[in-house]
Amino acid sequence: MARIARRALRIKELPLFSLRQPFPEIGQPSGELALNMFEDRYVELVRRLESGKSPHFGYTAISHRRVRGRGVLLNGRGFRWVGSRKSGPVVLQARALDRFRILSIRSEVVKEGSDPLYIATVQTFADRDLSRMQTGGREHPALETIWGQVYVQAGGGLGFASYHFHQGECYISYERANDNTFPKLDDGSQPPAKKYFEEVAYDPDTRCFRGVIDWSPSSWQGDEKWVYNMVFSADLDSIVAGTVHAIPANKAKQTKELRFGVNLHYRLLRAAWIMPDDVKEALMQSGVAASDVEAALGAAEAGSATESSAVQASSSMMSRRRTVRWAKAVALNPKRESWSRLEAIGTLKRLGTPPVAVPQAEDALFSVLLASAEQTEGAGELQSNAEDALRACWEDSGDAKVNAEMARGIELLDDQKADEAIESFTRVTEMAPNFAEGFHKLSIAHYAKQEFEKAVEDCRQAGFCCLRATGRD
Repeated sequence: MARIARRALRIKELPLFSLRQPFPEIGQPSGELALNMFEDRYVELVRRLESGKSPHFGYTAISHRRVRGRGVLLNGRGFRWVGSRKSGPVVLQARALDRFRILSIRSEVVKEGSDPLYIATVQTFADRDLSRMQTGGREHPALETIWGQVYVQAGGGLGFASYHFHQGECYISYERANDNTFPKLDDGSQPPAKKYFEEVAYDPDTRCFRGVIDWSPSSWQGDEKWVYNMVFSADLDSIVAGTVHAIPANKAKQTKELRFGVNLHYRLLRAAWIMPDDVKEALMQSGVAASDVEAALGAAEAGSATESSAVQASSSMMSRRRTVRWAKAVALNPKRESWSRLEAIGTLKRLGTPPVAVPQAEDALFSVLLASAEQTEGAGELQSNAEDALRACWEDSGDAKVNAEMARGIELLDDQKADEAIESFTRVTEMAPNFAEGFHKLSIAHYAKQEFEKAVEDCRQAGFCCLRATGRD
C-alpha cells in the first residue's frame, strides 16, 4: 500500500495570531476561517501577508504561545479592508495547512502601548512524529489494533460520519444523521446509513489505513471519490495525520485535500462508561449468550467500542445516575478537550430536562458552573453553556402548553408588562402546581410591581416544589 511520508519543514519569522480557544473551536471543519483583525499587531500581520513576502502565518492558543507549544500553519487567502490600511480593521480569509511546534519565539513592538506581535520559528510535524504521539488518557489501556473500533469526529458522535473498522467490513456511518445534518447527494438521495470503504489496506507496523469511498454513479457536493490515508497515534486513540483527497466528478476541477489533525479531528469512541455490575444480570436475563455478555463487558472495561449486540443492549440499560456522574467528571476535567467537556454539559442538560429529569444532573451542572468561575482557560464558553443548560432544566415543565405559557410570560416580563406577566405565570402555576420555576417567575413579576409579600410567598411555594421533587417535603 502507499505510505504517507510527509517531511518536517522549518519556517522562520512566522507571525502568530492567538486566541484563547484551540483551533478546532474557531475554524470550520474544512479548515477555512475568517478573522476580523482590528488590533494594531494583527493589522500589521495582515499588511505583511499582503506584501507578498510570505502568505503564511500561524495560529496558537494563548496557552501554547511558547517554546514547544503547538499551533496550526495557515495560508492567507484573501483580505478585505473595512478601514484604512494604516489602522484597519481588516477581514482575513485563511485556510489551515499543517501543524507545527514552536522552536523559538520573540515579541515585536508594533505600536507603543499596544500588545506586541509574536514572531516564531516553527517546525511542522512529520507524519512519523505524529504517529508516535500518545494521545489517549491514562485511564484506558492502549489498544493493539484498529479492528473492532469506532472513531468519531469532534462535535459529532456515533453515526455522524463515524469511522467503523472491522476486518472485511470498514465503513462510514451516517445512521443517526437526520435530513438536515448532511446535504443530499447530487442525485437528490440521502446519504446511505453505511458507506463502505473499497480498496481497503491496513499496515499495523506504521498504523496506516488506506481506503476509497466511491460515490459513483452519483456524486456528493461534486465529489466522485474520496481517497483516504489515515495515520493513527501510537496508542490508537486518535487519527493524527493523513489526508482525504476529494476527487471531483468534473475532471476539469482540481482535487481537494483535507488533513487529519488539521481539518478533520477523529478520536476513538470508548465504551468504558458502560457499568458491568449494573448490566450483567439484565443481559443474562434478556437471553444474550453468556459468552457474548463476558465479551461485551470485557470490551467496555478495555475501552473498546465494538458494536456487538451485547454492547448495544447494555448501553440501553445504562444507569442514568452513573451517566450523570460520568458526564460530570468529564465536564470538570480541565485536561479534557473543550469539545468533549461541552458535549458532557449537553449530556447533563438532556438528563436534567423532561422526560428524563434526573435531579443529580442539575447538581452536576451547578458544580460545573462553580468550577468554570475559578478557571481562566476556556472558562467563558463552559460557563455560558452550563448556565444555558441549567436554565433549560428549570424552564422545561415537560408539558408543551405550560412551556408555551411560560415563554409568553417571560416575554411579557421582558417587555416590562408586569400585570400581564403575573396573569400568565399564574396560569402556569395553576396548570402545573408542582413546577417550581413557574412560582419563581411569578415572584419576579410581583417583585417588579413592588408587591414584596406576594413575591416572598411565591418564593416559598417554589421552594416547596423543589422539596417535593426531591422527596424531602
